Amino acid sequence: MKVSDPNIKEFIDFVKQTCKENNIVLKLVNKPAIKLGSDYCGGYFMSDPKPIIVVAVKRPINIWLSILSHEFSHCMQYLEKDITWNKLTINKEKDCITEIWKWLDHQIELPTKKLNNYINRIIDMEYNCDQRSCELIKSFNLPIDIKEYKQKSICYSWFYIALKQHRSWYKDCNSPYKYPEIFTMCPTRWIKNIYNPPTKFIELVARKCF
Repeated sequence: MKVSDPNIKEFIDFVKQTCKENNIVLKLVNKPAIKLGSDYCGGYFMSDPKPIIVVAVKRPINIWLSILSHEFSHCMQYLEKDITWNKLTINKEKDCITEIWKWLDHQIELPTKKLNNYINRIIDMEYNCDQRSCELIKSFNLPIDIKEYKQKSICYSWFYIALKQHRSWYKDCNSPYKYPEIFTMCPTRWIKNIYNPPTKFIELVARKCF
């Protein structure tokens, strides 16, 4: 991976240095996607058993930079013990994300109140992450469209409401923010109430993604 843009280089150096100082493993992998469980993704951050950021960089630079900024922001939530990150923990054995995946896989049932609570905690965490990521993009002047980034962030948060209604994750990497007709329905600025997407959004996601 060769980077000539000084802003991008400065950002990557900053990420590498922060990871080094905090014993975070950083892997920028020369592949178009990374296998995670039974699916593929552009990147991820995991805090257990050892904190690690992995990003696939064999794709357009603005795409993988967006992913790196996002996953690095998850890392910072973890390091700073952000309240939205900590609220994912239910108890020593349970966390919201694992419980939602068990529910999606029909391993467990969740009462409506508990389901809503877990989904909202995940949305809060992801929304906080993307706001952090957006500040990084602006701070380092990265070649990423900020308005589109915000639209895709809101799109992802709204997707969780569709997920709750249809009890399904998107199929075969068919994420809603891949479709301009879906993510352009979302605002280009941050909004206060992130939990109530328009009915048309839910219907379009159901047709395109599930």
